[in-house]
Amino acid sequence: MDVRSNSASKDPLDDRFGLPPSPALLAGLQAAHRQIEAALDELDSIGGDAALDPAQFTTVRLRVGRANLARRQIATKVCSHLISLTAIDDTYEIRELQRRDGEHSRLVSDHVQRWTPDAVRDDWQGYCDASRKMRDGLREIVVAERKLLYPSLEQQG
Repeated sequence: MDVRSNSASKDPLDDRFGLPPSPALLAGLQAAHRQIEAALDELDSIGGDAALDPAQFTTVRLRVGRANLARRQIATKVCSHLISLTAIDDTYEIRELQRRDGEHSRLVSDHVQRWTPDAVRDDWQGYCDASRKMRDGLREIVVAERKLLYPSLEQQG
């Protein structure tokens, strides 16, 4: 029995994989990158502030977390989309990027667990150093996504 939706899809990928076409994915990934960069820049701007406002810090830290989650969600869709369109032998770089992102995500999780608001207050400089490493790692992922995923999506568009 063939079960199909009564509505016609504009893009065959929507039906087969539940994913939007490459141009929409590219636009979504670019927007997520802008969002994460803005949040990271905001955290950078309060990172050296000796008179830390705990409420502001918590708000910005949550904003970075949300922005990173949004980036990871769209990046996962992008990678799945590109892998579905790419010869199996040519997916290594995409899968390696996914692996690196997963590893960074685990490091971020450990970082958040370690650096509670009380721990941050008790060792602000230690937190600043650890946080800078996390932000640098996230920026490296964003650069790698731009370098690998943007051109691939543009070719598919």
